[in-house]
Amino acid sequence: MRRAAADAVARFPATSVPEIYVVSFHVRRLGRDPRRPCLTIGWNTESRYRAELARRGPEEARWNHAHWLQDGFERFGNTPDDPVGGALFVDEAKRLGHWYEDGEDITDDEKDDCAEELCGQFATVCVDVARHLHTSGLLAGVLGRPVPVALYDPDLPGWDIEATRAANPPALAAPYLDSAP
Repeated sequence: MRRAAADAVARFPATSVPEIYVVSFHVRRLGRDPRRPCLTIGWNTESRYRAELARRGPEEARWNHAHWLQDGFERFGNTPDDPVGGALFVDEAKRLGHWYEDGEDITDDEKDDCAEELCGQFATVCVDVARHLHTSGLLAGVLGRPVPVALYDPDLPGWDIEATRAANPPALAAPYLDSAP
């Protein structure tokens, strides 16, 4: 995931780079299946912020994921878009004992426990990847300045605050965290 994220950041369009003020890590599960987590790495720009500002308050326009750019970004994880990352995720989940197959004879409670562990496993990886983009200097190197990485998972309310705090240097995360409800 670190290599895939680094490659994605290196491919940020040169026309967008000067305007990017936040990188987004949008986490979700395909078909709401905890065995199919994916990370979409995107960004938002000052131009998009100004366009949204005409319709929303400044904090909401700047920091609410729902109003950021949404399309055309790369996805990584256990998704058809990333066969290598998907295989690595499944192998790691099996090694940790969190994997289950459809039709496997397990109880609903065991399935729920595995689902929780799978979500936690992927969340930990995403925070690590975001932190690595900072500590390696890659993100600031590509953008010419440090910007926060805002992590978001619509299925885990409140996780975005914890994850964004853990993934960023405190000063970078502060504007995002200060705007959180």
